[in-house]
Amino acid sequence: MRCSAWLLAALAVPAFAGEPDAGIGNPDMPASIVLTPAQLAEYSGVYPLLATVFLKVFVEQDQLMAQVLGQPAFPLTSDGDDIFSAPAYQIEIKFERDNASRVIGLGLLQSGMELKAQKMPESPRGG
Repeated sequence: MRCSAWLLAALAVPAFAGEPDAGIGNPDMPASIVLTPAQLAEYSGVYPLLATVFLKVFVEQDQLMAQVLGQPAFPLTSDGDDIFSAPAYQIEIKFERDNASRVIGLGLLQSGMELKAQKMPESPRGG
């Protein structure tokens, strides 16, 4: 499927962007927002973007990270309430919450395309 192949290429960080470009970014943007490890952990989980493409979000050394399974992980920067970005890869992620303020999904915006994903339930064994 052509769309799936493009998405896999687009989300495969090294394949679509090479090395991150430290020069990308808006100097007028405010500095990133610092969140506690507990706040960051609320976003952790696996989000199926397509039938065979999963985005894993996790905390590593007090930094929120994202990883398309099978690809290298990359850091996310907090830009505001439930909004994160990876400016070097031109990715923006907006997390969604339910009425109880639990993170239940996300929207990933990249190259003008937005994908929505619901957070997968955790298994009873934590796997």
